[in-house]
Amino acid sequence: MEKQQKNLKKDGTKSVLNLFNLLNIQTILVISVLAGIVLISGCVEEKPKPFNPDDIGNLSDIVESGPVDEKTVVNLTIKDRVAFFFLHNPGCGHCFDAEQHLPEIRQMFGQRMIIYKLKIRESESLPWTNDAINAGLFNFPFTLAVGSHSVENEIINKSNIGMTSGSGVYEEWKKNICLQFKNPPSNCSKYRNSKTE
Repeated sequence: MEKQQKNLKKDGTKSVLNLFNLLNIQTILVISVLAGIVLISGCVEEKPKPFNPDDIGNLSDIVESGPVDEKTVVNLTIKDRVAFFFLHNPGCGHCFDAEQHLPEIRQMFGQRMIIYKLKIRESESLPWTNDAINAGLFNFPFTLAVGSHSVENEIINKSNIGMTSGSGVYEEWKKNICLQFKNPPSNCSKYRNSKTE
C-alpha cells in the first residue's frame, strides 16, 4: 500500500511537472508569435495619405517672437507651407488697421502657412526687415510671403518673395501667399489667375 502511495505521489508529481512544462512551452510559443507579429507589423509600410491641397487643418499659427532664420522657412516650404511675415511697428495706426485682417488670412490658409508677427524695429525681425527695405518697401506694415516659389535648391531667392507695404492691400496679401504654393488650395484659384498690376 505504501508502495502504491509512493507511485501515486511520483505519478502526480510527474503530471504536475509535465503540465508545468507544457504551459511553459505554450507560453514561449505565444510570446514568440506575438513578437513575430510586432516585428512584421513594423516592417509593413502604411501608405501615406495622398496630398490634398485643400486640407488646410486648423487656423494658422501666429508666432510673435523671433528671430526666424532662413533654414526654418526653407523647411516649411519643403512641406508646401508658406511663411507670412507681418512686420509692424507697435505704435503705428496703419499696422493696427492691417492687423485686423490677420484672422481672415489664418482662416483662409489654416496650417498651410505660419504667420510671423514681428516688431520691425527689433532685431527679432532680421533678416526679413532688411529684405523688405532693400526691395524698396517704405510704409509700415511690411508683409513678406515666402513659399516654395521663393526657394531654389534650399536657398531663398529674395526676388521671388511676395511683398507688400502699408495697409489696405489685404487682397495682395492673399495673392502673394497663393503664388507661393507649389500645390495651392482651391481658394487660391481667383488669385493665381489674376494679372499682376
